[in-house]
Amino acid sequence: MNEITINPQTSSPVEEPAPVVRPHYTVRPGEGAYEVSVVLPGVKRGDVSLRLEEGMLHIAAKRRAEVPEGWRPLRREIGPVDFLLDLQVNVPVDGGRITAKLEDGVLNVRLPLREEAQPRQITVD
Repeated sequence: MNEITINPQTSSPVEEPAPVVRPHYTVRPGEGAYEVSVVLPGVKRGDVSLRLEEGMLHIAAKRRAEVPEGWRPLRREIGPVDFLLDLQVNVPVDGGRITAKLEDGVLNVRLPLREEAQPRQITVD
């Protein structure tokens, strides 16, 4: 649990920097693509960014500590945190067809393979 520091002069919470965490993730090969699932509890869609650059998939997300107006929290079960994950992509990926969906605290990213990287049947004469 995170304890809240209160500024004695203003009686308001003191903003502390959020810790940086590497989230839990899984990578599964699928048909013509790789599926990456990243656990991001408490993160909203607008607080996630993905970037594919020079063979690296960069995922960054922020979980914010939101308090309703007029409330003063005494304790927080889940505090703010920054999630950072860099994955090296060792296969040719079609960057224009990458899709991502955040649902129930899990980010699912689909990395489609380029045509030349997909397996194909070769006939023998």
